[in-house]
Amino acid sequence: MDLCKVCVLLVFFMSELIYIGSCLSGLRLKRNSMDRDSTVLLKTVAAAFDNRTAAAAAAGGHWPCGMRVFSQRQRHLCHAQPGLAAVLEDAAKLAVANCQRVFRYSHWNCVLPKHILHTNTVYRETAFLHALLAASLSDRISNACNSGELKQCKCIPAEKLLQQGKDSNGYYVFHRGGRVPCSAYSTRFVRRFLHIYQSSSNQITRIHRDNAIIGLKEYLKNLKRFCINKMDECVTPESRNCIRRICWLRPGKFTDVVDKLKEHYHRAHQKDISNDLMRQQPEKEGQKYYSNMQFIQDSPDYCDETHGLTCENELNCMRSCCGRGYKTQTISKVYPCRCQWNNKSENYNLVCKNCVSEIRVYKCN
Repeated sequence: MDLCKVCVLLVFFMSELIYIGSCLSGLRLKRNSMDRDSTVLLKTVAAAFDNRTAAAAAAGGHWPCGMRVFSQRQRHLCHAQPGLAAVLEDAAKLAVANCQRVFRYSHWNCVLPKHILHTNTVYRETAFLHALLAASLSDRISNACNSGELKQCKCIPAEKLLQQGKDSNGYYVFHRGGRVPCSAYSTRFVRRFLHIYQSSSNQITRIHRDNAIIGLKEYLKNLKRFCINKMDECVTPESRNCIRRICWLRPGKFTDVVDKLKEHYHRAHQKDISNDLMRQQPEKEGQKYYSNMQFIQDSPDYCDETHGLTCENELNCMRSCCGRGYKTQTISKVYPCRCQWNNKSENYNLVCKNCVSEIRVYKCN
């Protein structure tokens, strides 16, 4: 009798273990599937700001369309658009240069920590890089479409808009084509390429997407309205021979976009989702995107990255060098000065003298 009870208990215990194991396996598969969805954008951002990627591009040319970090959709879009690989590389360089410009006197060196690809960590810096890369891609793709570097853009370049905007009498008229300006096309393309145009039930994915959309919005806000002539004039009300204003939007300075994103960085909103981090929450139809950058965890200590960092002045060095001290160095910089046109030459060459200025440089120990 005792032996039978033992057997029953063993069978019950083994069935419970099998049930618990199946639950853990299902949870693991569910978590991994969500991680794959949320890291498509994150891997692209990390690759763009990776020093190794930048060095490889500088040594061997453009980003390859078959990069391991690219998804199948990204590879397809890259191969389908000849010249896109070079534009992607140009956008990454633009993003890195501007990131280093606005953070040149801070601890952070515009590189994401390596562990961030395997965790659900979202720092304030992560949010900034998502927005910056999205804006940089939009700017470079729009520029490449306008210049003809990308041939398959579904938009109207600015110069073609002017050529098609004249009637038989040579007057400028409004162009009402079926295509959109290249600035609008580029933001649509970036949404597809970075997987940020679709809704998601994963909160981490939504945070990355919303941060990237802030970059797209700031890029579109920076578009300037440019018109050919100052006023509308018609010969007669019935006549179509009118000189009308022909206007379009063209990008302003990209540095202005980055400065706006830096302001978003400072006022970013910390979102507390610790209790619901891995919970699937369906997104409501018509739900608005956040207007501020979002992050989850506070930024880590970047002091290990500040060895040899150039700081602005004594006060900035005391903060940026993490208490390790700094050293100063005076360097000589040669620049052209006292320039004059040489009237004796047929080409009217500009002749300048070389002047030397002393510059004080501060670097962390």
